[in-house]
Amino acid sequence: MTLGGLEVGVTPLEMSYAYSTLANDGERVTGSLASYKGGPLGMISVKDGPGEEADFVETNEGESGENEMIDQRAIDAGVADEVKGVLEANVDGGTGERAQFGGYAWGKTGTTENNGDAWFCGGTTDVTACVWVGHAETNTPMETEYAGAPVDGGTYPALIWADVMSSWQGLKDTRKASDDEDAEVDTEATVPVAPAPVETAPVAPTEPAPAPAPVPEAPAEEAAPAPVEPAPAPPAPDGGAPIAGGVDG
Repeated sequence: MTLGGLEVGVTPLEMSYAYSTLANDGERVTGSLASYKGGPLGMISVKDGPGEEADFVETNEGESGENEMIDQRAIDAGVADEVKGVLEANVDGGTGERAQFGGYAWGKTGTTENNGDAWFCGGTTDVTACVWVGHAETNTPMETEYAGAPVDGGTYPALIWADVMSSWQGLKDTRKASDDEDAEVDTEATVPVAPAPVETAPVAPTEPAPAPAPVPEAPAEEAAPAPVEPAPAPPAPDGGAPIAGGVDG
């Protein structure tokens, strides 16, 4: 009863919504923008233009175009966790093996009588999704369409589901790489870079200049000898005049 047994038909969106309750630990999550009260939600906001600055567009009832989340407990959290564990084993080695895409996955195959409808519904850590394969206007048996074999939930639906989840994972990885690159650029632009140290050649110690050689002092000039005054002439004998120039022979 938890997983199926419905008598009234549902759309893939409605079934995805039901399985999202398991992903949300038993909480049924809807919002004010759902097409009917308590129904699945296909949008989170309606704006009049791109970008964060755009205004919300009011609903026909005059309410804001911004969705308000509405949570309601539908299944006990322990039950939801147990069901996911069983469905993970189903993907690992049960009828849902073809839903493997390289990441964590849980899900259930479903096939109506005479292979008139084939389903695969499940989820990952991020999203839930359901794939339906069949005829839109009639309940036509699909007994040989899978390479001569019947189409059941573990064939085309599981394969399509795996392709969708693989693409989803690729988009996530690309976006994360882009965000990481942008964050790295922002960091480089905002964090100041310390200037590179300037290398200088070592300065050799300066030796004191040698003291200038002493300039020899000029020898003192010797005083010129005082002129010798001639000795005074001897006194003349009494009664005579002094002799000048010498003595005649």
